[in-house]
Amino acid sequence: MKLLSHQLDFVNDTTSPDIALVGGYGCGKTVAVVAKAIKLASLNVGYAGMVTEPTYGMIEDTLKPTFDLVLDQLKIRHTYRATRPAYTLHFRTGEAKISLRSTEKAKNLLGMNLAFVFLDEADLVDPQIGKDIYRITKSRIRAGNIRQFGAVSTPEGFGFMYKTFEENPGPNTRLIRGCSYDNHHLPEGFVDSILSNYSEEQAQAYIYGRFVNLTSGTVYRSFDRNDNNTTKTLNDFDAAAGHNVPLHIGIDFNVGKCCGIVHVVAQEVNEQYLDPRTNNVTDIKVNTKLVERAYAIGEITGMQDTETLINRIDELYPNREIHVYPDASSRARKTNAAITDLQLLKQAGYKVHNNNKNPAVKDRVNTMNAMFRNANGAHRYYVNGQMCPEYTKCLEQQAWKNGEPDKSSDLDHPLDAAGYFITKRFPLTNNNRSQPLRLVGI
Repeated sequence: MKLLSHQLDFVNDTTSPDIALVGGYGCGKTVAVVAKAIKLASLNVGYAGMVTEPTYGMIEDTLKPTFDLVLDQLKIRHTYRATRPAYTLHFRTGEAKISLRSTEKAKNLLGMNLAFVFLDEADLVDPQIGKDIYRITKSRIRAGNIRQFGAVSTPEGFGFMYKTFEENPGPNTRLIRGCSYDNHHLPEGFVDSILSNYSEEQAQAYIYGRFVNLTSGTVYRSFDRNDNNTTKTLNDFDAAAGHNVPLHIGIDFNVGKCCGIVHVVAQEVNEQYLDPRTNNVTDIKVNTKLVERAYAIGEITGMQDTETLINRIDELYPNREIHVYPDASSRARKTNAAITDLQLLKQAGYKVHNNNKNPAVKDRVNTMNAMFRNANGAHRYYVNGQMCPEYTKCLEQQAWKNGEPDKSSDLDHPLDAAGYFITKRFPLTNNNRSQPLRLVGI
């Protein structure tokens, strides 16, 4: 089985008591941890090991399919038990067991004597929970011939991986780093799409596997009131199109604080981008492919309720196609006792784009930052500061607090409203975690 160099280093090291592989998306972390577990199982015949995922769903969606592919490619006979998932590997010298567990309930990791434990996507758990899991699982590694603890993950700020393997490493602890560019078997355009969909800080983590601060300072750090400013107004877009252009309004519901951020979506020719490897601006005007950009050209804030907000929209923007992207709570929330806010929006004649639940805060923030300025240095989201003064203020002032956007300063309503639209209309296309890709070289 062919492995990339960082995967091979991770798999072949059987002497470091604690070992980690941190790397970007698509650098083959899950395949590496599966190959590592199989090798350790072969060296610990008669004993058991364990591989964990942050959720049970990830076991079924990612870990088990990768195990099946690797075991088949290596032609290792095995049986699988679905209840309390586990593989039994049948070697010529005997059998070894590999249990698959979720870290959702740390107590389920107790009670086993193990030769090895490996955590997949370790940074997706809370750092304190990760610390507890590390303590619990290390205490269970007390059997077998070769005992080892390991973890692999794409870095998420200064979380478990950083604290355990970089900031305060134990004796003989080893950290290996992989990069998305290292995997020449990835589909064409995979890394470029990450550069287009994530901010510069996120690209450092999600491509190069570097520990960067993703949860401090201002939340929307990619926004710059000069670089992301536009003087275009709705009249300008109407004049350019020769007709009334559709509007896209993100809506956040709060009693006395209902708000909507009004957008226009325009298709425009790409102009240039910043190559993150050389830091040089590269002219790509020869690429005639159009790119969609969003322009915030108006704001409606401080409305008492949904009906008031609807009346204001109709007053400001009559005779126009209007798309709304509301808070998911509109499905159940009622401004009056008769119908829901979602029904009110539909009755107003708007085209409603609504999910069953709101996007995760992290996804919304990542999407907004990448739209303001992605890792290529390209801007796809502009704000008319004169027409949207409250929204601009919120973008510049909201800060992180305890790893979450601070809501105590009452800056979140316009940001949430705009975020519902941006995340729905311009979703990240490569935010999937470890995926079992082609086996050779991954």
